[in-house]
Amino acid sequence: MNRWLQLLVVLAICATWVVAGLTWARLPEQIPTHFNFFNEPDHWENRGAAFWFTFPVLGTVFGALIGLFYPWLYVRLARSNSVWLGGPKGFSDLPEDVRVRAMVALTPWAAAMAIWMQALFVFCLLDTYAVATGRRQTLTVAVWLCLGGFVAIGIAAGIHQSRAMKKLLAGARAEKATA
Repeated sequence: MNRWLQLLVVLAICATWVVAGLTWARLPEQIPTHFNFFNEPDHWENRGAAFWFTFPVLGTVFGALIGLFYPWLYVRLARSNSVWLGGPKGFSDLPEDVRVRAMVALTPWAAAMAIWMQALFVFCLLDTYAVATGRRQTLTVAVWLCLGGFVAIGIAAGIHQSRAMKKLLAGARAEKATA
């Protein structure tokens, strides 16, 4: 995986922790812990580190898995031609360099998902903080935009990878036919 993408994922994870740490000290005793469909708080609880730092913990775990570990794992599985990798029929018959190239093509998408997820967690923290301190009455649309963006990136990655796999398989079959 590109080192710059890895660095961006790590920086995004760190940003989530920084936001959580900076806002923690200024939180009031009661904080909203749930919001309804209209972005209004509908459940409040006493301030607690277990709740507040759930976002950075989840962000770290899922960000590291999606943005750092999975791309590394997919390339290793492609190199070993593991049955755990899956892929369309004929994918395991492709040469190693083609399988690896197909998996490397996923890494920018995985990094984008990991970074976008951190943005979602940061906006959740900032909006919850703003509601808890009385600066706002509801969550902003940013949380929904981040959630939608995360889903859109996942769908786009799936479509891109499906098309890339078909193209690689067609090229490999054509090469095999001419050989």
